[in-house]
Amino acid sequence: MYQSGMSTREIGKFIERILGNAYSPATISRITDVVKEDIEKWHTRPLHKRYSVLYLDGLYVKLRRETVEKEVIYVVLGVNEEGYREIFDFFVGGQESAYVWQEILQNLYQRGVKEVLLGVFDGLPGLEEAFKAVYPKADVQRCVVHKVRNTLNRVRKKDQFEVAEESQADLSRAE
Repeated sequence: MYQSGMSTREIGKFIERILGNAYSPATISRITDVVKEDIEKWHTRPLHKRYSVLYLDGLYVKLRRETVEKEVIYVVLGVNEEGYREIFDFFVGGQESAYVWQEILQNLYQRGVKEVLLGVFDGLPGLEEAFKAVYPKADVQRCVVHKVRNTLNRVRKKDQFEVAEESQADLSRAE
């Protein structure tokens, strides 16, 4: 809330409305400082060397700055060799681009992610090349959810439900 432009007084009033507890602007400010430190530590924590899969996706949400605009939240999720999923990081800002994704991937490389077996992402132009620039030995795959969603956009509205159901059945059989 603080980052999106709310004052410490507005945050205090919001928390009081939601939780029933009143907090002074000074307390809100101290809490914000502690949370910002924790978030910064999380953003810079070292990561393991090798991951089986990296999922890259941009999620658009409405954010208030001077005006309310849709901006992308870049999300990176990894699957380690034991099969455990981990959110590596997220970044907020602007419109999704392969150039920004390449910067994010280079940051992950610097934080220790040196080997990736498979990258899974949507069909954003230039994203495969950006991924391969950082992880040249990795395979890449188009995200099945994005493929189905893009396919459904080309199907008549009255047939979309049936096609989606058949796609789900096919995926279930493949597992």
